[in-house]
Amino acid sequence: MADDVLINKAAIIERTLRRIEEEYADDPKNLKDFLDFAKLALKEAKKKV
Repeated sequence: MADDVLINKAAIIERTLRRIEEEYADDPKNLKDFLDFAKLALKEAKKKV
């Protein structure tokens, strides 16, 4: 069961990182709101853990 929890947490982190990459989209002008986005994404990930 502990393995399932770790796998689930890893999946949540991976989805969060993918979403951050999508938002950034290799465009530096997107970084002005990046911190706010990162906080929101991590907050959402935390809810799912």
